[in-house]
Amino acid sequence: MAGGRAAITVAACLALAALTLLISDQPAYDPTAWLIWGRELSEGTLSMEGGPSWKPLPVVFTFGFAFAGDDAAPLLWFLAARASGFLAVALCFKVAARIGGRAAGWLAAGGLVLATDFLFNVLRGDSEGLLIALALGAIDLHLGGRRRAALAVGIVAGLIRPEVWIPLAGYGLWLVARDRRPATVGLAFGGAAGLLAAWFVPDYLATGDWLRGANRAQNPVAGSPGQSAFPFGLTFAYASIMLAWPFYAGAVWAVRKRPGPVRGIAAAAIALMVTVGLLAELGFTGNIRYVALPAALVAVLGGVGLPGVAAAARERFGPRVFAATGLAAALAVCVCVGIVGYGGARLTREEYVFGSRLDAVIAAAGGEEAIRACGQISTTRFERQALAYRLELPPGEVWTTAERPGIALIRGEREHPNASALPVVTRLPDWTLRRAC
Repeated sequence: MAGGRAAITVAACLALAALTLLISDQPAYDPTAWLIWGRELSEGTLSMEGGPSWKPLPVVFTFGFAFAGDDAAPLLWFLAARASGFLAVALCFKVAARIGGRAAGWLAAGGLVLATDFLFNVLRGDSEGLLIALALGAIDLHLGGRRRAALAVGIVAGLIRPEVWIPLAGYGLWLVARDRRPATVGLAFGGAAGLLAAWFVPDYLATGDWLRGANRAQNPVAGSPGQSAFPFGLTFAYASIMLAWPFYAGAVWAVRKRPGPVRGIAAAAIALMVTVGLLAELGFTGNIRYVALPAALVAVLGGVGLPGVAAAARERFGPRVFAATGLAAALAVCVCVGIVGYGGARLTREEYVFGSRLDAVIAAAGGEEAIRACGQISTTRFERQALAYRLELPPGEVWTTAERPGIALIRGEREHPNASALPVVTRLPDWTLRRAC
């Protein structure tokens, strides 16, 4: 994007992100862990026990935001994460329009907006929007001939998901083969070394285990492709619902009919999908959130190819078949809109559970100091990060099993091991308080 237009686009994305804070300001499981790590690093400590896998780039943000205080830090992260998600949509438009024209751009942007769980994950503070924005930004820089800058931005994207490393390594080696200047070689190999250090050194310093993040990511998650009989195939099956089906037809048309960057983008999408599938075979979850980036790349390809698919269908089959195809496409879009609406309902639900209703159960327990003074603190598995952040504790000091003396804040009817050891004090909407201290 040209300088002035880029600044306006970023400002608009930030403004829209600020407006979304009126709807939701409760971060999800992983973002809350990043906020905890940022707070700990700002205090000179780092504890990963009880948290998800380490992810370097989000913690760079939350470390800086921690100095604004516990109330402001989540809001600042939301601004960054959501603005990045909206910027990803703008870049999806820009990359597709650069290749196939404005119609391709609008189609690609619409495909990403309606992608299953894209907006949901962006609004709950996950890093997928930031990942897609960086990846598409790197592609846009490459198309503009700024290849060293593209590699640098790609390296930053590699600080969010390790699946990016495969296409990133391919691009880096390709660039070094074409440009052997010391600055390019230094960026490629220095960036690779820095990338590996950012992922593995904090794990080792905090836990003594270089592979702690990889081991944590292999924890069983019921219903995920990684726990199925054929993880690789089920990963692709799950991923197929990410986009409305016409986009896949458009992507195939684009790859067949357009040379150059389209095929490079397709190769990157395939490499990413195969990597996610192979990791699922090794025990990683392979859930749909991990395929957001390849889905965004396919949305770009689909946007480029859909006008050609439509023109070919009209020419070959006539207006009736074309009308039927349009109706089917409209139906697919309606399904996607329904999925987006369902995500909105889930987001509203999480806002209540981790907002006013968590406030209510903490108040019923006598407040945060009373909870910290009551022996072993425990909660249900996916509520651990939220409670730890509220109580200003490392997640490792919030248990997922109840013990006497202690206190347990249990979400709904979820299973909580040894909960019967603590008598029920009160039941509130979405939460049960048990205590013996």
